[in-house]
Amino acid sequence: MAKLPYFKANESGTGLIYKGKDKNFIDFHTHVGGSYLLGRPIDWLAEGKTQTFFPISGKPIDLSHYSAFDFDKKMIAECRKETLRPIYSNTGINATHTFPNLIREMTALGFEKTVVLAIDIRTSGNSRRLLKTAPNFKKQVIPFVSVHPKSIQAAARLKRHAENGARGLKIHPTVQMVRPADRKTISLVRLAGELGLPVIFHCGNSPLSPKPQELFNRMEDFEKCIREAPETTIILGHSGMNEYKIAIKIAEKYPRVYLELSGQPPAAIKDMIKHLGDDRLLFGSDWPYYPIALPMAKVLLATEDKPKSRQKIMQGNARKLLKLK
Repeated sequence: MAKLPYFKANESGTGLIYKGKDKNFIDFHTHVGGSYLLGRPIDWLAEGKTQTFFPISGKPIDLSHYSAFDFDKKMIAECRKETLRPIYSNTGINATHTFPNLIREMTALGFEKTVVLAIDIRTSGNSRRLLKTAPNFKKQVIPFVSVHPKSIQAAARLKRHAENGARGLKIHPTVQMVRPADRKTISLVRLAGELGLPVIFHCGNSPLSPKPQELFNRMEDFEKCIREAPETTIILGHSGMNEYKIAIKIAEKYPRVYLELSGQPPAAIKDMIKHLGDDRLLFGSDWPYYPIALPMAKVLLATEDKPKSRQKIMQGNARKLLKLK
């Protein structure tokens, strides 16, 4: 990655620094380390070395396809193990996914702000913690909460989060095991629109996810939810992964649908610009699954001859959507 013209290695050689003059970027898709069931919360204020799920070095990276397809079988097994660890423990690489570590990496790469997405199952409290912690980093962090559509008092919970500073709602069909077309999902998405909150879905089937989870990520279900929640701005996270062409068609039909680009290769991003334009594309990294520089490089390569598109994707569209200066 350091061989690309956009980056240079930092002094310790453990990370990258952005070399360009255009900065103040906005990352629309990051997370900090969550906790679930028996797992105790990690220290979100801790500093130290960050470990992303994708190895920083030592493995070849193919920028021509969706990032998750760079994982070999051994890496997939390790990633799944670490993804499940927060259910029963606060150790492992999840413990390094803290606010200071996120902000240090994004700052080195020219990012001014980031949308941090909570993920909650029915019994977890990651959203509450996020809303309490985010004010410590109010210049950099924009909090999106998570509510399980089938949880008790889901509507009241979302209203309470909105009152406490939530800027949007994250729904993760595969983790929460709920379909976008479920009537309770649609009801919650409609409520988000009434509250002025955009909704970002995890969208697409990753090779990192077990096959049975694909049931919850069918593209036709996303379109049904979009159609039946006409007042809500909806962001398709990952642009549907390898089904990005379907995501483009959906966005063409519904002007309040945005595509978030994390993981998408340059060719796919160029295809989105060609068919959809550049007004509804959002940069996202999916940190800490990937180092921010990896998806960033793909967008920079895709917009090499399109400076106006680059500006919109890397910050302008997010500022407009979130009503930021």
